[in-house]
Amino acid sequence: MNLTQYACLIALPLSIAATAGAQPDSTPNAVPTPTVASPAPPAAPPPAPSDRPAPPPAARPSRDRTGHVALGGAWNVGFPVGSVHDFTQAVSGVGFEFMVRYFVLPQLTVGGSADFQSFVATQPRTTYPLDHGALTATAYNSVQSTALRASAHYYLLKHGPVLPYAGASVGVGWSTFQSAASDLAFYDNQVSVLLGGDAGVLLPITGSSLALLTAVRYSALPAADFLSVSNVQSVSLQFGLLTL
Repeated sequence: MNLTQYACLIALPLSIAATAGAQPDSTPNAVPTPTVASPAPPAAPPPAPSDRPAPPPAARPSRDRTGHVALGGAWNVGFPVGSVHDFTQAVSGVGFEFMVRYFVLPQLTVGGSADFQSFVATQPRTTYPLDHGALTATAYNSVQSTALRASAHYYLLKHGPVLPYAGASVGVGWSTFQSAASDLAFYDNQVSVLLGGDAGVLLPITGSSLALLTAVRYSALPAADFLSVSNVQSVSLQFGLLTL
């Protein structure tokens, strides 16, 4: 066998192997497996009414009364004290007052008032000395006082079911004196500076803008004098209403 035959024998299997390697792969391509999406979880049921969060509390109304004007009135029961008690000692329920108070601070008011108080008493039968003799008779004495006051009051609490306060006042007072015995009558008018102080409580009425007022007040008119009266002093119990 010559060299040419040997080359043919070697080339033939190499050619067959090359041809087999060039054939396409007859194995079919793998089909991708489709991905199935998992179902969404069911929606949570709405919370029961008891599980729902409570709504925020409503804002409480402001209790700051600064700038508020309070108006009111009171019935006064008066008790004469000092020298006027000897002239007319009867307790009097003939008294009243109108007042206005302005809150310059939550616990401080300034304001004014006008009031009237009357005292009338019958004195026992007495002998009264005169310039040219004496008179024995029963006397009817009376004192009627009218006053204008400027006042300031301090409240111990900003708010609450009871609002205690204390105050002071200064003003002017007019006093009318009269003493009648038999056919004689003595009469005079006096003007005096007025000094006073009071303490009381306000009782707010639930569901209303009103408050009950009760207080005790001392008043003095040092320049008011008449016969045996050297000044007019009185203590008053006050019962009234005030707007808040």
